[in-house]
Amino acid sequence: KRIFTHRKIKEYMESMVAKTEKIAEDVLDADKMLMVLGGDHSVPNGVWNTMENVYKPQDVTILHVDGHLDLRDKLDGFVYSHACIMRRARDKGFNVLHVGPRDHISEEEAEYVRRWKFMEDIYFCPTQPREFYHKFKESIASNGIICLQNLIWEGEPNEKQLASLEGKICQTKHLWISIDVDGLDASDIPGTGTPLPLGLKRS
Repeated sequence: KRIFTHRKIKEYMESMVAKTEKIAEDVLDADKMLMVLGGDHSVPNGVWNTMENVYKPQDVTILHVDGHLDLRDKLDGFVYSHACIMRRARDKGFNVLHVGPRDHISEEEAEYVRRWKFMEDIYFCPTQPREFYHKFKESIASNGIICLQNLIWEGEPNEKQLASLEGKICQTKHLWISIDVDGLDASDIPGTGTPLPLGLKRS
């Protein structure tokens, strides 16, 4: 029976980051398109390291489709956890657009959003009826997390939201698309480990 200690898991994570960093270096050095597939959203950690060296972070937009913000600094003591992947990207100075989050937001993440004031880069999929947001419009607008015009109703961005996203993406030279399948509606991707209703629709 194999026992994974905290130290051993940390070693595995660091090894994964080093390996993916080297792979990303080889692909980008060959001037090829880089695509990373994995069963955990922490896989791109090594890619961020390479991209930071190859490009200016301010020239890169990461389009982050996910049911979660993934902005924790650590989870269970691990900085390379799947729950921290976009915190690592923002730490490096990449522009990040979050599309589809709707699950629990930790107080740590909420405070991080408020401190750095990037609520307009978060496009939430609402989990409450429209009346809820209308009734508490002022308090919601002042909480420093939710940008009301960015709420994606019924999983389908409207034309203004799409234009907003396109405009922000076009401000940088490079685009990285990062998709966690739980950003999509659970009726489309029921096999994920964290199925969430009211996500983005395939259409």
